[in-house]
Amino acid sequence: MGKQGDSQTIGNRIKELRKEKGMSQMELAESSKLDVLTVIELESGKSEPTVGELIAIAKTLDMAMPELFRGVV
Repeated sequence: MGKQGDSQTIGNRIKELRKEKGMSQMELAESSKLDVLTVIELESGKSEPTVGELIAIAKTLDMAMPELFRGVV
C-alpha cells in the first residue's frame, strides 16, 4: 500500500472516530484548532496528517495516539 492508501486509511479512521463522538467536521476543526479544509482533506485522504495535526485530533477526540491508529497500521 502506498502513501495515498495509508492516508486514506488514517482519514477513514479519523472520520469514523469523529462520527462516534457526534462531531461535525467543523466542530473537530474548531476544537483541534485546525482549518476545516484541513480536516476535510485528511478525512478524504487528499493530504497526509502531520504529527501536530494527529496530536490535536487525538486530544480533541479524548484518546491516546495509539487508539487513533488502532486498525490502521
